[in-house]
Amino acid sequence: MLDFIAYAAKRNFIGLTTNINLKRNGFDSENYRYGTTTNGTLNLFADLSFKHFTIRIAAGTYFEHAMMVESQLNPNELPFKHYDTGGNVWFGNGKLQLFTKHFEAFLEYQKPYKSSLYGYTQLLTKKKINTGIIYTF
Repeated sequence: MLDFIAYAAKRNFIGLTTNINLKRNGFDSENYRYGTTTNGTLNLFADLSFKHFTIRIAAGTYFEHAMMVESQLNPNELPFKHYDTGGNVWFGNGKLQLFTKHFEAFLEYQKPYKSSLYGYTQLLTKKKINTGIIYTF
């Protein structure tokens, strides 16, 4: 199950956006359950409007928390927690967006500034670059 809340507020050309996601996982046919994850963003932005397009510059933070993975040998028993999974990560965000009547293009840079992942087998938390183009009709 996925829950999502988003909110934006703007006054003149300055604004604030936030969103929160919650993904709850159930046990699969192999009695394995990935951890429930929660993530969210909080960004301050400025819009520069021109005749046929708007440029948005944003900066803020991104947070992600993952609970531990669980598995069961028998569905009638209590689940076993995998203690080398789950944890928290905080990223700093920088984002540039271009809006036109039907298109949005974006470039986002995320750099971790705090990582508290459990265990030694987790992936290293490194910087990320996200890009995209969205067409609205």
